[in-house]
Amino acid sequence: MIIIEKQHISNIPLLHIVKEEKKEKALPLVFFIHGFTSAKEHNLHFAYLLAEKGMRVVLPEALYHGEREEQLTQEELAPRFWEIVTNEIKELEVLKNHFEQENLIEKGRIGAAGTSMGG
Repeated sequence: MIIIEKQHISNIPLLHIVKEEKKEKALPLVFFIHGFTSAKEHNLHFAYLLAEKGMRVVLPEALYHGEREEQLTQEELAPRFWEIVTNEIKELEVLKNHFEQENLIEKGRIGAAGTSMGG
């Protein structure tokens, strides 16, 4: 069975999607980043399909989006686009380090994918 766990790692909200029976094993890890004005939950279908293939998938929430939303209008959010992108890059490092420390990444098998801004 594929499980979806809502987690916070270093104050970064995320969804962790993996086959239940492989949850504690080192697996290929894919970070899947959502698009601008979207949210992590909007990419669960991609995560599910990747998890079915035996991968561990992490869907982080980008700054000012979803759980981290600050009620900004489109006009207020647009000038923050590059701040959001560069923050996401920094946070991916934090998340990668966490999963490495937990020995949950199959050696050298890390990828990133996404939609729109996340791609």
